[in-house]
Amino acid sequence: DVFKSQSAASLAGGISGLVNLKTISPLKMKNGFTANAKLDFSQGELSDREMNADGTTDKRSPDDNYSLILGYNNDGLFGVTVGAFQSNSYNANYQMSTSQHLGFLEGKGKGPSDRKDIDGDGDLVNDWYLVPGEYSARTSFMTREREGANISIEAAVGEHFIVRGDAFYTAMDQFDRGVVAAFDGSSSTTSYQVNGTLPQYVDGLYDPLLPVSQGTIVTDMGDFSYVDANGVTQTRNLHTLQVAKLVSPGFQTTSSNQINRTAALNTNFEIEYDSQDRLKAKLRYVYAEAEKQYRSAIFQQGNPGWNWVDVDGPKDPVTGIPAPNGKDPVTGYPLTVDYRGEYPTFSYEGDLSDANLLKFYQGIADGSEVTAELNVIRLDVNYELEGDLFSSVDVGFRQGDRDAHNSKFNYLTATQRYPDSDRTPA
Repeated sequence: DVFKSQSAASLAGGISGLVNLKTISPLKMKNGFTANAKLDFSQGELSDREMNADGTTDKRSPDDNYSLILGYNNDGLFGVTVGAFQSNSYNANYQMSTSQHLGFLEGKGKGPSDRKDIDGDGDLVNDWYLVPGEYSARTSFMTREREGANISIEAAVGEHFIVRGDAFYTAMDQFDRGVVAAFDGSSSTTSYQVNGTLPQYVDGLYDPLLPVSQGTIVTDMGDFSYVDANGVTQTRNLHTLQVAKLVSPGFQTTSSNQINRTAALNTNFEIEYDSQDRLKAKLRYVYAEAEKQYRSAIFQQGNPGWNWVDVDGPKDPVTGIPAPNGKDPVTGYPLTVDYRGEYPTFSYEGDLSDANLLKFYQGIADGSEVTAELNVIRLDVNYELEGDLFSSVDVGFRQGDRDAHNSKFNYLTATQRYPDSDRTPA
């Protein structure tokens, strides 16, 4: 039942209304035996294959969903229903998304330009470019296993009483795994100081893109006009990327794993009285318990552009540690992203698994344990009146006790930006 307005008989409700979920009444089923079985299979277009531990892929089995309900009603005097279900599902999500920015800003808080003359036409002012803040791709996979069972027993005791008991149990195990590979598109390899010399253009100006003469392909989207801060109308030519050729100053991979395990038991016992005249009453006792376990682990690895290393500086003759001579030049990651096909393709000139390129790493883990218990006793009485002004009177009593425990923990590893031998002393 859905109630869009409140009434005195409602225990609680929200602004949008109240939803009252009802279970099957064994005594309202058709007389005799009843059976209902359901078997369902499904397969996603992008989740029909799975990866093995050795890196190979195989065809995976379809998702399945089984359910069974059995019932018996003995002429409205005694009834019982038993149900069970089990489901397994697998979802895959492949995503490439990023925020778009006007590239080649003249400084923090300043406007864009074409100071690298990307299209080679010699105009360093009127050509503007929409570029990604990050060149990234990500995948995520979800595996969920659910199972549950329920039983309901209902009996008529004489002409005035109906006794009913219910028990419901559900459990779920869900595993989420994801991988993200991202190249920094907000800065260039020249955005950082080298051996104490400050850069001409700082980081965060969205300028790692190389000119068309070095492999970038752009599309002319035409002219547009705007009014600048001085009230003067300006006209610029906007370009978008078809092929991005760049040298990114930073690269990072993120691998994540989350585990969710939940279980719940709900029971209900009730006695219903009907005088067959004006008086009706119901006494209910509800007991429920639930638990949830959550675990999350994230591992980040890469070599960001801000990685402060001075390998070529003069070393202390005693300790062998480089003197604080300033940061060495950032070599960067040569990258090509082709947006012209059905899906963008990434090409990297090198081996991203090279340990020398993955000097920065950090592991983060956290988890939680939640348990809850609920005890409720409720009495509802309804008495019908004969008057024209009032049709009935409802009286109710409810006593509830809820006990919940929540514990949480966090693990954090030290960040290893570079080996101890390469650290710049403080």
